[in-house]
Formats: sequence, C-alpha cells, structure tokens
Amino acid sequence: MTIIRIKINVYYEQQETITVNTALMDLFHITRQIDIFFRQEKIWYLTGYSRKEALKHIVFDKQGPTEKTVSYFEKSYKRDFPSLIEDMWDGERDEIANSISYNKLSTRGPNWVWLELNLKIDSNQLNVSRLINLVKYLATSRDFPYIQVETNGYTLKSRQVFPDRLSVGWMLYQPRIIDKSYLPMVEDVLPVYQNNEQIGTLIVTKKGI
Repeated sequence: MTIIRIKINVYYEQQETITVNTALMDLFHITRQIDIFFRQEKIWYLTGYSRKEALKHIVFDKQGPTEKTVSYFEKSYKRDFPSLIEDMWDGERDEIANSISYNKLSTRGPNWVWLELNLKIDSNQLNVSRLINLVKYLATSRDFPYIQVETNGYTLKSRQVFPDRLSVGWMLYQPRIIDKSYLPMVEDVLPVYQNNEQIGTLIVTKKGI
C-alpha cells in the first residue's frame, strides 16, 4: 500500500467576527467534506497527552460539536484570547492518521485564520476530482482565501513546474480571475464559481502527483 500525503494550507481573513461556535461549525462542515473525499465517515478527536487520552474526547456528533468540545474551545479561547489554536485528528494509526489544525492568528488581525489539513490516503483510493471538490468547498465557504495543496514533499523534491522559483505547490487557489492563456505551462486552470459568478481560480500546476 502506497500512502499519499496531502497537505492543504488555507489562509484567509474572515469578514465576520470569529467566535468559538462559528469556528467549530466551520470545522464540522469541513470534516463532512473530508468524509466525502475519503468516502468514509470519520470520527474526530481532540489531541491529548497520549493516544489513550485523546481517544476519550470526540469532537463532533451527528449535529455538530459536542457540549464538551464547545466548553474546551471556550476555555482555550478565553485563556489565549485573541488567539484560538486547536488541533484534531481521526484516531487512525500514525501512518494513515489525518489531522486538522485551526489557527486564528492574532498577529495578523482579529479574524485572520490559517487552516491546515493533513490527509493521508491509499494511492489506489485517491480521486483527484474529489480532492478538487474539497478545495473548491474550502474556497467558497470562507472569505477570499488563498489555498495551497502539497503532496508527498512536492516542493522539497523539486518537482514543481517552475524549478527556478519558490514552489506554489501541486494546486493553488487564488480569489481572483486568471485567464489560462497567462499560464500555458501549467496542467489546468479551473474557474471556481459561487452563485453562478466566478470568485476565483484553481491552478493545477502539474498532472498527477
């Protein structure tokens, strides 16, 4: 079994004030989209001092965050305000474990967020179309995000399309319209729509992984 490691970095400034409830509901909906990507319903846990400890703390039920999760996040936010930095994972063994990191960055402004998804999937189960749909969901469900998708050390192994420049990753989303004619060297340039209006562009820099 060959495991594909996918890292999705999302940077954005939310226009509305971020609260514990809005952050948790955002994460809840993201996990539902991850379920679609994997074609598997996952259970997400808070991190802990040990695996045994972490597996005691389930983040979501069928409707959203559990009461214990809300309480935990509220205490964390009160302690570290205005920052909110939390992680969760799916309880799998290390070689196939998936995780989400949520970082509300007080250094950038009151509502700046860095969201990081670390996903691992069997190469035989990887469906690029479902991955693109996940990225499109992330693009359309928050305000003007910049999204970078890396896979299996894409940048470190110097397999980028532009070898003489800092890599943008395997995929790159920008909240602006980019004509494909300006990027003839990339694999594909996909418009991203919301309410029948293009809001951004997803650039796929190279075919395959």
